[in-house]
Amino acid sequence: MKSGRIHRRTAVAGAFAAGLAFPALAQQGPVKIGMSMPLTGGLAAGGKSSLIGIEVWRDDVNAKGGLLGRKVELIVYDDKSSASETPAIYSKLLDVDKVDLLFAPYATVPTAPIMPMVKQRDLLLMGNFSFQVNRTVKHDKWFNNAPWGPADSWARGFIDLGMKAGGKSIALLAADQEFAQNLIKIAKDLATEKGVKVVYEQNYPPATVEFSAMVRALRAAKPEIVFICSYPPDSAGLLRAVNEIGVGDSVKVFGGGMVGLQFSS
Repeated sequence: MKSGRIHRRTAVAGAFAAGLAFPALAQQGPVKIGMSMPLTGGLAAGGKSSLIGIEVWRDDVNAKGGLLGRKVELIVYDDKSSASETPAIYSKLLDVDKVDLLFAPYATVPTAPIMPMVKQRDLLLMGNFSFQVNRTVKHDKWFNNAPWGPADSWARGFIDLGMKAGGKSIALLAADQEFAQNLIKIAKDLATEKGVKVVYEQNYPPATVEFSAMVRALRAAKPEIVFICSYPPDSAGLLRAVNEIGVGDSVKVFGGGMVGLQFSS
């Protein structure tokens, strides 16, 4: 039985065939796919894992004859997990390296700043675990590779689970960055829609490393649901504070949008 899923090779081949906006497509030689990836910094664990997956795909495609008969070559630069690095990197990929196709960096924050540029140049961009980066740009050549459906599905499932456990109040804690703010707004709107009372709400700078005061304040509010939106470094810091202080007996579900817990042990 054939699977109904679109495999990466099929999707990229289709994108390549349709990518006539790239001048390099008229040339022979390898298909050059350009991207930045967070190989250092707070997103490095996820970025390195993502790049390994892409390299496995490249090797598999090349072993089978390439993409539409051409070998695949990856051109990758380290964006250092920084949104300020990606616009210049993607300009270089297009204007200097003359890549045929673009893959987005791993995660939302490094991806968001390049969306206006790819829309302005009318280029296809293959996303890589980004959340809501096309919400305002509305680029019609954006294809996101991510394991979720509608924008509210991430928060909705978690809040529904908390309510089934008897939760009627919620605490909201989020980093002040693109991914976390997009998701926490959805969580707050859903809580209001469902009649779940917000008893604690706090944003924090992305570089925060000490969370003890926030966890104490959260605990004092006695929420029954705790929804947190964080990236790997702050996820680790939050877990340390929670292990030290605790969140109190009132909490029935804890987590939500904490990225990188698998790297925080």
